Amino acid sequence: MNDHLEQYNPIWESMSRNSGESMPCGGHDIGLNVWVEADAATGDGDLLFYIDRAGSFDENNQMLKLGRVRLRLTPNPFGAGMPFRQELKLRQGHVEIVAGEPPVQIAIWVEGERPVIHIEISSAQPVALEA
Repeated sequence: MNDHLEQYNPIWESMSRNSGESMPCGGHDIGLNVWVEADAATGDGDLLFYIDRAGSFDENNQMLKLGRVRLRLTPNPFGAGMPFRQELKLRQGHVEIVAGEPPVQIAIWVEGERPVIHIEISSAQPVALEA
């Protein structure tokens, strides 16, 4: 069966400047804003995401972000001039990032039945992760 939804998947070929260029992702009552932000001085990037939860409103009825997570990988696949691709997979409900040489593949998703965030990293070589 041909998946017509796939043609609407947003795809980015470059890292974001800030959280204003983030991709949404969510499940259960958890929402994420996901982006890879390049350091202005070095050009190297980190994977970041904001976390929000349904019902987290302030006294002005504005939805609050409950936290920000920064993930730094070593060796860094988000180096200046390295291949980069970020895609919001609408049918599967996750953000997929493929970057670096050799490529590192990252999938970020939230379970639909429980408030659990998953980050899956796949690489042909060992990768250290600092959160």
